[in-house]
Amino acid sequence: MDETEEKLDSLLDELYQTEDPERIQALATRILEISPEDPEALVFLSDVAEDNEESIELLERSTREIRRLLDLADQEGEKRRYLVTLLVEVLQRLGCAYIFGGQGDRALEVAELLDSLPESTEPLWHALFRYSGLLLTGQYQAVLEQVMAEEEPTIASAHARAMATFELAGKNEESWKALWNAFRAAPNLPFYLLDYWEPPEEGETGEEDVFAAAMVLQPAWTATEDRVMFLSTATVFFGFVTERLPESLLKEVHDELRQTPVFPVLEMTRNQLKEAFEGDEGKVDLQAQDNMALDILSRMEELGGE
Repeated sequence: MDETEEKLDSLLDELYQTEDPERIQALATRILEISPEDPEALVFLSDVAEDNEESIELLERSTREIRRLLDLADQEGEKRRYLVTLLVEVLQRLGCAYIFGGQGDRALEVAELLDSLPESTEPLWHALFRYSGLLLTGQYQAVLEQVMAEEEPTIASAHARAMATFELAGKNEESWKALWNAFRAAPNLPFYLLDYWEPPEEGETGEEDVFAAAMVLQPAWTATEDRVMFLSTATVFFGFVTERLPESLLKEVHDELRQTPVFPVLEMTRNQLKEAFEGDEGKVDLQAQDNMALDILSRMEELGGE
């Protein structure tokens, strides 16, 4: 290893050990002075970029450089495995950046590229980018066709189906059913997506993935006011009967909720759940409770033509 490589390795080590934005900016800039297209430095700079457009530009540069290095690398070996792992990580960031920027067509390209990498083992991300891309570009029929082709529903496909059905059929029995099925896939996800809950604590098994999926789905769900109202109404209903709503939000919506035609059913459902699952805190079977709540909500005739 020559002196230049040793210097780069030292700077990269420092870069991975700091979380200070100014320090990241300084270290990444020094690395790029030595190696102008260093892919890792570009990724770190994207993390502290001033806006999404700048972040996209940096991530695109990083992607191009990694792919160039892959073309030069041996077909087997540690170097190639490392570059593929890095490429997958960068593409995930880039896919998110495209979605947050409303660039559904580019998110679809990222999904296709991820699918082409046999070493990539993150099917949820592929699906989130693919469905978000289709939704953001208005390809609702294509969403339903892809959902129908799947063997098992996923978080991504369940939410995509709910949005596509809502856009094609309006707020009817079919779209409500699709939405409740999306809740079954990840009951906590809508509360993160709508910012009703704070992000989960670092290390919460399973919840971090649910939160990440919520953030990727958020631009599609919030693309129109009607879509947001559809999801938020269902989330408030489900949150009320399962007592998931934060106290501040419950106070805010309670009077309005009492005036809705479905409130007696919601209150009855809440009481039924309490009776069925009352017991010491922490011993309640949350999955069974959620399934019972969603079974009742999905049979509510009052929602069919709302």
